[in-house]
Amino acid sequence: MHMLTPAPGSRKRRKRVFRMMWIERISAAAADNGISYSRLAFALAKSQVGLNRKMLSEIAIHDPKAFTAIVDHVRSAAPAA
Repeated sequence: MHMLTPAPGSRKRRKRVFRMMWIERISAAAADNGISYSRLAFALAKSQVGLNRKMLSEIAIHDPKAFTAIVDHVRSAAPAA
């Protein structure tokens, strides 16, 4: 039973690490497209694009053209204030 006690903390830490990794990947891909992560996240929320960080990260890695299309779409749908 004592071996099971650190497991919840490890699971929470793993989730935190994955979220940071996804944000770093999205941030790098967004910078390649001339936008910051925070502006991209705001534009995605404003234009109601239903993609989570994990999917955006995967798209940024495996299909950069699609990621660029997403960035262009949110730029046109939600202009900067």
